[in-house]
Amino acid sequence: MDYTFTWGEGPEDVRVETSGAIDVDALDAMVEEALADPRFRPDMRVLVDHTRAIWAGVDGAEVRRRVELVRAQADRIGRQGVAYDVAGRIDLGVGRKLAAYAADSVAFDFRVFPTVPAAREWLSARP
Repeated sequence: MDYTFTWGEGPEDVRVETSGAIDVDALDAMVEEALADPRFRPDMRVLVDHTRAIWAGVDGAEVRRRVELVRAQADRIGRQGVAYDVAGRIDLGVGRKLAAYAADSVAFDFRVFPTVPAAREWLSARP
């Protein structure tokens, strides 16, 4: 899995674009890199663009492991607005599982969208 960060363009404060086969450890490294960046701050609008990523190999156990990693990072992530967009129905289902599993234990607002424009619209409306 590859990823890139673009800071300060569009309605989002940071856009993360991923590609290739999703790997839970790489996702964890991606979040850690963002948290370590001096531009990271509370109340950001974050767009995670997974439209070029492949989620097909991520099973239920990996989804739960990802949620546990996010829970461990939740205090450092803070109260971000995170819009996560994906390429297809299967990926949308995996994203919704992640959001549902994490909803009761993280302070950030995490939503899954089928398109980048829909994600950006939601981010733009956030205070």
